[in-house]
Amino acid sequence: MKAIIAFLTVITLFSTTTQAENYEFEVPHPAGGSSQPYPGLDLNYAKKIKLKASNSLYDPMLAIDELEIVFVNATNFKANNFKNTNGSYRAIVEDVWIYRKVYVEVMTPDQLAPGKDIYVSLNVVEFEGVLDDVNMSHGQPIYDAHGILEDVTPDVLVDQETIVLDGENMTIQLFKRAKSGMEGEGFKLVTNWHGYGQRTIYLPAPFPMSDAHMFNAIGLEIESHQMPDGFVDYLIGVKYEDAFGGYSQTTPVEPLAPLIEQAYGYYPWP
Repeated sequence: MKAIIAFLTVITLFSTTTQAENYEFEVPHPAGGSSQPYPGLDLNYAKKIKLKASNSLYDPMLAIDELEIVFVNATNFKANNFKNTNGSYRAIVEDVWIYRKVYVEVMTPDQLAPGKDIYVSLNVVEFEGVLDDVNMSHGQPIYDAHGILEDVTPDVLVDQETIVLDGENMTIQLFKRAKSGMEGEGFKLVTNWHGYGQRTIYLPAPFPMSDAHMFNAIGLEIESHQMPDGFVDYLIGVKYEDAFGGYSQTTPVEPLAPLIEQAYGYYPWP
């Protein structure tokens, strides 16, 4: 019985550490259009290109799982089962609009990441290689576009702490993945200061945003120091681990006051 329990434990740990991490990206208002117009089929305007991607312990580089092009004047195009060859992702979709087969090609940078430019083309399949090899398929291009990726992966709350500033509670929420935003980039913190409202703060991450998919935040580290005059000074850091829980470490703690003052335009200095 003990041997069976140990075996099941190993299986559980294995499945947990190999579980895929999922990401979502969008290209809003991609530049491009139709190169071969067909009567009644208008592919000139697309609202967005949507990508779903994932990685795993044994393949930490993000790979495209699904692509969807949201057209204004045509039904959406959706593809999956991509094959990757040197940064070019290809897939074949059957019975699309008026065509029997269309293959999509997605050209990406070295790795998918926010702020990176991607190129997408749709082509009518006119020649297929043996064994349905998508990389051997060729045909007439009917649509092409490019644009900058934005990370729209849903935020996941991983920790929350409460401190007191100026006699009022402030909750600080930490979210799972480092991101880029209008206010900055790094680990995302959302603060809610009673009487002052809610703000988003970014704590700098010790890695480039192109590698953000390889790490997850797991907890806040807040230090408080009582001054002789009664003023409390706060330092803040983020504990994070690699995306599959292999190891964890903490960012250097830094003063919270400048971050709060920048976000709210005020800090209760003594």
